[in-house]
Amino acid sequence: MAVEESAVPAFEEITEQDELVAWSRTYAREARREWLLDVRFDLVEWEVSTRARRRAAAVKRPEVPDTTVGEPIDWERVPDSDGRPLPCTVSLSWGAFEAFSQAEWESTLRHELLHVEQFQRDGTTGHGAAFKRRAQEVETDVRCRAFATPEWLFRCGDCGTEVARRYRDCAFVREYEAYRSDCCGAGLVRSQPEERGALLTQGAIVRFKRLARRESSMTDDHADDHRETFHHDPIGHAEVRAGMTVDELADEYGNGGFGASTLHEAVDIYSEMLDDEVTNFLGLAGAMVPAGMRRIVADLIRDGHVDALVTTGANLTHDTIEAIGGKHHHGEAVAEDRTPREHDEKLRDEGVDRIYNVYLPQEFFTTFEEHLRTEVFPTLEEEGAVSIQRLTEELGRANAAVNEREDVEEGPGIAAAAYEHDVPIYCPAVQDSVLGIQAWMYSQTTDFTLDALADMTGISDIAYEAEQAGALVVGGGVPKNYVLQTMLVSPDAYDYGVQLTMDPPQTGGLSGATLDEARSWGKLEKAARNTSVYADATITFPLLVAAARERIA
Repeated sequence: MAVEESAVPAFEEITEQDELVAWSRTYAREARREWLLDVRFDLVEWEVSTRARRRAAAVKRPEVPDTTVGEPIDWERVPDSDGRPLPCTVSLSWGAFEAFSQAEWESTLRHELLHVEQFQRDGTTGHGAAFKRRAQEVETDVRCRAFATPEWLFRCGDCGTEVARRYRDCAFVREYEAYRSDCCGAGLVRSQPEERGALLTQGAIVRFKRLARRESSMTDDHADDHRETFHHDPIGHAEVRAGMTVDELADEYGNGGFGASTLHEAVDIYSEMLDDEVTNFLGLAGAMVPAGMRRIVADLIRDGHVDALVTTGANLTHDTIEAIGGKHHHGEAVAEDRTPREHDEKLRDEGVDRIYNVYLPQEFFTTFEEHLRTEVFPTLEEEGAVSIQRLTEELGRANAAVNEREDVEEGPGIAAAAYEHDVPIYCPAVQDSVLGIQAWMYSQTTDFTLDALADMTGISDIAYEAEQAGALVVGGGVPKNYVLQTMLVSPDAYDYGVQLTMDPPQTGGLSGATLDEARSWGKLEKAARNTSVYADATITFPLLVAAARERIA
């Protein structure tokens, strides 16, 4: 039976879920008046979750397409809205209430009310720069303190030291026998916490390593003494059916071998990386934007899954071209009626640049140059020598502004999303691109110039301050190394790593080098979870992201 709000108990006297809702709603109305929150409570529902283990609270909302934090939405265009914001639900975690003080709980409520304010105004939510500024105004934190009790604890089988904890089922939980502790080299013992309601010390504990072989789970039929490296783990056979999700498909990959099992492992690792407590670096090499990966990256940024992006000048060039109205087109790598050379000569004559099987008309580069010279470079010229990150920031601002002003059909893209959500973009080889060429040409007749070393401080600070760090490396080249080398000046190293590449490691080249090799340099922790997937990134990247996002939804 619901508690009458006139009979709301004191915070310390709350014993029932209905009482918690009533108290929280009462405080929310007070906070709206005190902090001038623009929230309509008639469109807000409340609930209490007893299953939540990591998030103190959350705002459950419907997905509204084509929305951006900071851009008010016209609810009239949203189906079934009747011209007003769609209803949302504030979900309160009972476990957090039990663990938090009243002041912490009040701060948690203000945090969630800001998300309600965002959703009712913009149709979406996020933790970007705008949220951070608003959070300061209402004196709440951008991230709530973790409170949960993990589902499983893992200890060294010899000395009993806690080496890991996990909050949900994952590959490590299922395959913990394949690991050894760093302290004693002993097997791990899995258990559940003795006091399920206890608040444990937070922070990742990763003092274990994977065995070169698993501990035998063989039946007697396979228990031959001479089989030192064999383990009884039969290959399953993937089941593919109509209507299955991408996450379910990734799970089926785990039943197979070769690249399928590796991609399955990558999904497991990346899903853990998307935890709020992990600082994520994304290395984006090559020409992933012309290949159609632009929205995926931009959405990851908007949803708070990228803390630092390292990419190429080519990707930023093509991202900008799309932002200001240009388009890439499907083309042909080889023409049926011409030799490969004749095919490219013909494209040259017609003013079309080819990126394998993608075409880009050359006139878009003229538009790109004009954009830089009128919207980007002049502002930077007044600031003296600027960092490359400052250049990418201004590029994102200009892309967003022109995209909106010109009502471009395609979205503003990666650089704009990074600018709007206060995510730094680093482009250490910017000279190796049309963007770099244009920057150099502009510098010849103006005071504009770039400081190539200035970015090292910013990205190093992000790495240094990270409690846990993960690296997703798409392709190789400079972005890959720049992401990984950052840890060489940090006391810690990456706890997670996923690499998507097609290059073999045998040549000694950077793009094919395994993440295990990076461990020898101290770029990855000894106990880091990592894998390399060898396949076309335009295939594996969408699969990886889609499956991981389904898991954490």
